[in-house]
Amino acid sequence: SGTYEMTLIDIKTFSAAAAYAWHLCPVESHVGYESAQMLFKEVAGFWPPKNRGGSREAFERHPKVMVVGCRLNYRFHDPKMKAVVGRQEPKLEDYEFFIVKKL
Repeated sequence: SGTYEMTLIDIKTFSAAAAYAWHLCPVESHVGYESAQMLFKEVAGFWPPKNRGGSREAFERHPKVMVVGCRLNYRFHDPKMKAVVGRQEPKLEDYEFFIVKKL
């Protein structure tokens, strides 16, 4: 069993960090909300504190993940779509999730 380093990219720093990470690493997948939600919640600690032990399990299941990132999806980039969505504050489903694989 080797040691792996993981960088978690939060919403504020995702844009700058992703450009750098993607330059270094191939993008394994641009994953949908459902498939990324569990992994991202576990790894990034969206779970309540009593469930945060799941982050270790998630990391062991996905040892090649280098960056798990997210950004607001198109609905919040486009003012017209934001009006259609009908809310100013984003919810979890308003984010897109990205997994970047180690080289």
